[in-house]
Amino acid sequence: MMQEEFDTYEEAARELERKRTQIREDIIRRGDTIMGDNSFVSHSFSGNGKYIAFMSIVTKQQIEDIKNMPTYDPNEELEAILAIENKIDPEIKKNLMKLAIKQRNNESI
Repeated sequence: MMQEEFDTYEEAARELERKRTQIREDIIRRGDTIMGDNSFVSHSFSGNGKYIAFMSIVTKQQIEDIKNMPTYDPNEELEAILAIENKIDPEIKKNLMKLAIKQRNNESI
């Protein structure tokens, strides 16, 4: 998504307030609660002297969604890989390691 740039701080602030009002109304209409508003106006990162309005409103539903996200345990994946690795025939494992070393060294296989 392309950020709209404004020539003056005032233009960006007006647009931010317009969007903020609209979004707040939408949030309230759907029965959610606003927990925080970190919206702001900043200089454009393009270095052209223009301004950008950043919208950042946090709702109760967003916080609940984050709390309820499934956790990721990298150890579970590692245990699964190790279980498979332990089932591989030692001779095949030795040949696979040789191939991996050759590939890492860019040798022809």
